[in-house]
Amino acid sequence: MIGVKADCFHSRISVRMAATNHHPFGGILLLVSQIAHGAMHHHAEAAYPLECCGALVGHRRGARFHIALALPATSPLTVSQPDRYAIAPAELVRFQARAAAEGMEILGFYHSHPDHPALWSPADLDQAHWIDSIYLILAVEAGQCREMRAFLLAADGRENKSFQPVAMEVPGAASVFPLVPVVQVVPVVPVVPLVQVDPCL
Repeated sequence: MIGVKADCFHSRISVRMAATNHHPFGGILLLVSQIAHGAMHHHAEAAYPLECCGALVGHRRGARFHIALALPATSPLTVSQPDRYAIAPAELVRFQARAAAEGMEILGFYHSHPDHPALWSPADLDQAHWIDSIYLILAVEAGQCREMRAFLLAADGRENKSFQPVAMEVPGAASVFPLVPVVQVVPVVPVVPLVQVDPCL
Protein backbone atom coordinates (compact mmCIF):
# COMPACT_ATOMS: atom_id res chain seq x y z
CA MET A 1 0.00 0.00 0.00
CA ILE A 2 1.15 3.51 -0.69
CA GLY A 3 -0.10 6.66 0.97
CA VAL A 4 -0.72 10.01 -0.69
CA LYS A 5 -2.54 13.48 -0.60
CA ALA A 6 -3.01 16.37 -3.09
CA ASP A 7 -1.92 19.80 -4.33
CA CYS A 8 -3.17 23.05 -5.66
CA PHE A 9 -2.71 25.26 -8.72
CA HIS A 10 -4.62 28.43 -8.10
CA SER A 11 -4.14 32.15 -7.63
CA ARG A 12 -5.39 31.71 -4.06
CA ILE A 13 -2.36 29.65 -3.06
CA SER A 14 -0.16 31.44 -0.58
CA VAL A 15 3.46 31.06 -1.67
CA ARG A 16 5.51 31.63 1.45
CA MET A 17 8.98 32.82 0.54
CA ALA A 18 10.27 32.92 4.10
CA ALA A 19 13.99 33.47 4.41
CA THR A 20 15.87 30.25 4.95
CA ASN A 21 19.40 28.95 4.84
CA HIS A 22 18.29 25.57 3.53
CA HIS A 23 19.35 24.45 0.09
CA PRO A 24 17.77 21.88 -2.23
CA PHE A 25 18.67 18.35 -1.17
CA GLY A 26 21.45 17.20 -3.50
CA GLY A 27 20.67 20.10 -5.82
CA ILE A 28 17.40 18.41 -6.77
CA LEU A 29 14.72 20.51 -8.47
CA LEU A 30 11.13 19.40 -8.95
CA LEU A 31 9.43 20.80 -12.05
CA VAL A 32 5.65 20.37 -12.02
CA SER A 33 3.60 20.90 -15.18
CA GLN A 34 0.57 23.14 -14.92
CA ILE A 35 -1.58 20.16 -15.96
CA ALA A 36 -0.32 18.06 -13.05
CA HIS A 37 -0.52 21.02 -10.70
CA GLY A 38 -4.12 21.72 -11.63
CA ALA A 39 -5.12 18.07 -11.31
CA MET A 40 -3.72 17.86 -7.79
CA HIS A 41 -5.38 21.13 -6.81
CA HIS A 42 -8.78 19.94 -8.01
CA HIS A 43 -8.41 16.56 -6.34
CA ALA A 44 -7.40 18.04 -2.99
CA GLU A 45 -10.29 20.47 -2.80
CA ALA A 46 -12.85 17.92 -4.03
CA ALA A 47 -11.76 15.42 -1.36
CA TYR A 48 -11.84 17.90 1.53
CA PRO A 49 -12.28 17.37 4.48
CA LEU A 50 -10.76 13.94 3.73
CA GLU A 51 -7.24 13.39 2.49
CA CYS A 52 -6.67 12.55 -1.15
CA CYS A 53 -3.73 10.89 -2.80
CA GLY A 54 -2.28 9.94 -6.16
CA ALA A 55 0.84 9.25 -8.19
CA LEU A 56 3.31 11.63 -9.81
CA VAL A 57 4.33 10.53 -13.30
CA GLY A 58 7.06 11.91 -15.51
CA HIS A 59 10.78 11.76 -16.29
CA ARG A 60 13.88 12.13 -14.17
CA ARG A 61 16.98 13.64 -15.74
CA GLY A 62 19.84 13.76 -13.30
CA ALA A 63 18.86 15.97 -10.38
CA ARG A 64 15.69 17.19 -12.09
CA PHE A 65 12.32 15.55 -11.65
CA HIS A 66 9.86 16.53 -14.39
CA ILE A 67 6.29 15.80 -13.29
CA ALA A 68 4.00 15.70 -16.34
CA LEU A 69 0.92 14.02 -14.86
CA ALA A 70 -0.74 13.64 -11.47
CA LEU A 71 -2.90 10.51 -11.40
CA PRO A 72 -5.56 10.63 -8.64
CA ALA A 73 -6.32 7.50 -6.65
CA THR A 74 -9.97 6.60 -7.05
CA SER A 75 -10.13 3.81 -4.49
CA PRO A 76 -8.25 4.86 -1.34
CA LEU A 77 -8.30 2.21 1.36
CA THR A 78 -9.06 4.54 4.23
CA VAL A 79 -11.67 6.97 2.95
CA SER A 80 -13.41 7.09 6.34
CA GLN A 81 -10.39 8.57 8.10
CA PRO A 82 -9.66 12.22 7.35
CA ASP A 83 -6.02 11.92 8.43
CA ARG A 84 -5.01 8.72 6.63
CA TYR A 85 -4.46 7.72 3.04
CA ALA A 86 -3.45 4.63 1.06
CA ILE A 87 -3.42 3.38 -2.52
CA ALA A 88 -4.70 -0.11 -3.27
CA PRO A 89 -2.17 -2.45 -4.96
CA ALA A 90 -4.43 -2.87 -7.99
CA GLU A 91 -4.53 0.87 -8.47
CA LEU A 92 -0.76 1.12 -8.17
CA VAL A 93 -0.55 -1.40 -11.02
CA ARG A 94 -2.89 0.84 -13.02
CA PHE A 95 -0.63 3.83 -12.37
CA GLN A 96 2.43 1.86 -13.50
CA ALA A 97 0.67 0.77 -16.67
CA ARG A 98 -0.44 4.34 -17.47
CA ALA A 99 3.07 5.66 -16.90
CA ALA A 100 4.58 2.98 -19.15
CA ALA A 101 2.01 3.69 -21.87
CA GLU A 102 3.06 7.34 -21.83
CA GLY A 103 6.75 6.44 -21.94
CA MET A 104 7.22 7.71 -18.39
CA GLU A 105 7.56 6.33 -14.87
CA ILE A 106 6.21 6.88 -11.39
CA LEU A 107 8.46 9.46 -9.73
CA GLY A 108 6.58 9.74 -6.46
CA PHE A 109 3.26 10.42 -4.80
CA TYR A 110 1.16 13.33 -3.57
CA HIS A 111 -1.33 13.67 -0.75
CA SER A 112 -3.28 16.43 0.96
CA HIS A 113 -3.32 17.66 4.55
CA PRO A 114 -6.81 18.99 5.35
CA ASP A 115 -6.56 21.94 7.74
CA HIS A 116 -2.91 21.17 8.50
CA PRO A 117 0.40 22.52 7.16
CA ALA A 118 2.13 20.96 4.18
CA LEU A 119 4.70 19.30 6.43
CA TRP A 120 5.22 15.57 6.75
CA SER A 121 4.06 13.70 9.84
CA PRO A 122 5.60 10.61 11.48
CA ALA A 123 2.75 8.61 9.91
CA ASP A 124 3.69 9.97 6.47
CA LEU A 125 7.29 8.86 6.94
CA ASP A 126 6.26 5.47 8.29
CA GLN A 127 4.07 4.79 5.22
CA ALA A 128 6.65 5.99 2.67
CA HIS A 129 8.71 3.18 1.09
CA TRP A 130 9.77 4.36 -2.37
CA ILE A 131 13.36 5.44 -1.74
CA ASP A 132 14.67 8.28 -3.97
CA SER A 133 11.10 9.24 -4.89
CA ILE A 134 9.24 12.51 -4.43
CA TYR A 135 6.52 12.92 -1.80
CA LEU A 136 4.48 16.06 -2.33
CA ILE A 137 2.17 17.41 0.38
CA LEU A 138 -0.64 19.93 -0.15
CA ALA A 139 -2.24 21.98 2.59
CA VAL A 140 -6.01 22.51 2.23
CA GLU A 141 -7.58 25.05 4.56
CA ALA A 142 -11.38 25.39 4.76
CA GLY A 143 -11.68 23.58 1.44
CA GLN A 144 -9.12 25.68 -0.44
CA CYS A 145 -5.56 24.72 -1.37
CA ARG A 146 -3.08 27.12 0.19
CA GLU A 147 0.38 25.63 -0.07
CA MET A 148 2.42 22.69 -1.30
CA ARG A 149 5.84 21.36 -0.42
CA ALA A 150 7.94 18.54 -1.81
CA PHE A 151 10.32 16.08 -0.18
CA LEU A 152 12.67 13.36 -1.36
CA LEU A 153 12.58 10.09 0.55
CA ALA A 154 16.24 9.35 1.28
CA ALA A 155 17.82 6.37 3.01
CA ASP A 156 21.09 6.01 4.94
CA GLY A 157 22.57 2.64 4.12
CA ARG A 158 19.04 1.23 3.91
CA GLU A 159 18.86 1.33 7.71
CA ASN A 160 17.17 4.68 8.22
CA LYS A 161 14.96 6.80 6.02
CA SER A 162 14.15 10.49 6.08
CA PHE A 163 12.33 13.18 4.12
CA GLN A 164 14.59 15.86 2.65
CA PRO A 165 13.10 19.17 1.38
CA VAL A 166 13.26 19.72 -2.37
CA ALA A 167 12.99 22.95 -4.35
CA MET A 168 9.98 23.09 -6.65
CA GLU A 169 8.58 25.25 -9.40
CA VAL A 170 5.75 25.26 -11.91
CA PRO A 171 7.11 26.37 -15.32
CA GLY A 172 4.95 29.15 -16.68
CA ALA A 173 3.83 30.25 -13.23
CA ALA A 174 5.15 33.41 -11.62
CA SER A 175 6.57 31.85 -8.49
CA VAL A 176 9.05 29.30 -7.31
CA PHE A 177 7.87 27.29 -4.32
CA PRO A 178 10.24 27.54 -1.36
CA LEU A 179 11.94 24.90 0.69
CA VAL A 180 10.52 24.03 4.08
CA PRO A 181 11.70 26.86 6.39
CA VAL A 182 11.70 24.66 9.48
CA VAL A 183 13.80 21.75 10.63
CA GLN A 184 11.85 18.61 11.42
CA VAL A 185 13.17 15.92 13.72
CA VAL A 186 13.53 12.72 11.74
CA PRO A 187 12.69 9.61 13.77
CA VAL A 188 14.63 6.43 13.12
CA VAL A 189 12.38 4.28 10.99
CA PRO A 190 13.53 0.97 9.45
CA VAL A 191 13.20 0.84 5.69
CA VAL A 192 10.59 -1.68 4.60
CA PRO A 193 11.49 -3.26 1.24
CA LEU A 194 8.91 -2.53 -1.45
CA VAL A 195 7.01 -5.53 -2.73
CA GLN A 196 6.42 -4.93 -6.41
CA VAL A 197 3.15 -6.16 -7.90
CA ASP A 198 3.67 -7.83 -11.25
CA PRO A 199 1.07 -6.30 -13.61
CA CYS A 200 1.21 -9.45 -15.74
CA LEU A 201 -0.26 -11.59 -12.96
